[in-house]
Amino acid sequence: MAELVDAQDLGSCGATRGGSSPSGRTEIDKGVVARADRCRDLPTNRAALHTIMGSMTRRPVFLMLVALSACPALGLAGQENPYIVTYDHYLEEPGNLELEYFSTFGSQREGNDFHAFWTEFEYGATGWWTTELYLDWQTTYSDGTLFTGFRWENRVRPMAREHFLNPVLYLEYEQINGADKIRKEIEGHDVEADYAEPNAILRQDLDHELEFKLILSKSFSGWNVAANPIMTKNLSPAAPWEFGYALGLSRWLGLKASPDRCSFCPENFILGVEMYGGLGDAQVFGLRETSHYLAPVAVWNLPSGWTFRASSAFGLNQDSHRLLLRLGVSREISGFGAMTARLFGSGGDHSEDSLAITDHHGGHQHYQTLARVPAAAAAVPNPLTNDIQAVAAGEKLFEQHCVECHGARAQGTRRGPSLRAQPVREATPGALYWVLTNGVVRRGMPDWSKLPEPMRWQIVTFLESHR
Repeated sequence: MAELVDAQDLGSCGATRGGSSPSGRTEIDKGVVARADRCRDLPTNRAALHTIMGSMTRRPVFLMLVALSACPALGLAGQENPYIVTYDHYLEEPGNLELEYFSTFGSQREGNDFHAFWTEFEYGATGWWTTELYLDWQTTYSDGTLFTGFRWENRVRPMAREHFLNPVLYLEYEQINGADKIRKEIEGHDVEADYAEPNAILRQDLDHELEFKLILSKSFSGWNVAANPIMTKNLSPAAPWEFGYALGLSRWLGLKASPDRCSFCPENFILGVEMYGGLGDAQVFGLRETSHYLAPVAVWNLPSGWTFRASSAFGLNQDSHRLLLRLGVSREISGFGAMTARLFGSGGDHSEDSLAITDHHGGHQHYQTLARVPAAAAAVPNPLTNDIQAVAAGEKLFEQHCVECHGARAQGTRRGPSLRAQPVREATPGALYWVLTNGVVRRGMPDWSKLPEPMRWQIVTFLESHR
């Protein structure tokens, strides 16, 4: 979790209130420290899927991801949504790097089937800016394998708090050739027939494009709804603007976290559906000669930081591929920016005591956000006060989402302030919940509205139990 802002970030993932026991160690010390660095091992037609997986395992980046699973010190990850084409408004946590591998198998009429794949390097530059680099490849069966280009994506969140709709601005530069078949975005008059030619012909078409999106998203009661209108401009002066869209709807299988530590808990799964397609261009706008897809999607977020996604996109008209089968695997490296800084000798000491951390974060100046919580929000009572499982479940969530910034004992780090400070201990449950929901984005703490409301209250309950 990113840096708790102004208020420093108090509520990051649950502003924690840690009162001390006579021995000088809080229950947070005893419970979280014991499990803070734990990493669990992960366990995972036919001819098509076998071919895809065989191709995946031959790729160096995929093998790199597999190798990362053996590392116990990469930290735990935030929950990822199930979308593969659609974007919601949540950004990568500041300082974290996510490595992703995605694979698309396409059935091609009047041509050979293909397996397109891409690698993403997604970095949280700040609480309001995420940048990504994509490297695209494809294999067309009985034709060959080739590198098809790269994409550089940037997403910027202009608003600091949660609103009814949360806009994010998206800009991507693409340098790809006509053989690129990842179908990450569908726009203009992109249709199945465009991809039937041999690679030797398709690769001669070189595209330099700018792609713009307005990402609109809202999370409520465990649901997320997202809409992405798309505009793309080939940098060739004669090329018209092209348009497209992507829509997403998803829901968590479990709205409350189980107190048990497991890989198959319902809260680790999110199911949804996407719909995306082209809307023509500035010369011929509309649905004529465009392709459209409806795609059930699912994600499995493992406690160890691994995420697996799957989607089957079904073409909705004769201009669409009949089937696009997509698989994805990703791994988040928490604190990558800090690790890189230490590697080059500019990161400083990240193991300061509480007093040093408080001084680093500006003392009480960093707890102003709690004082600015609206009175109505601060007065909201904790609905899980009498839930005997909420403390244990909240402790698990704290380990997964808060420890990397606030420390295993909530003592604070250079990424986030101490949650043992008096303003946090004295804050109402409603105030902690509000900060957790809205974050302090400008100072690095992400908003955790991506977690269903009951999970956020479980974190607050855990913190409340250690007053």
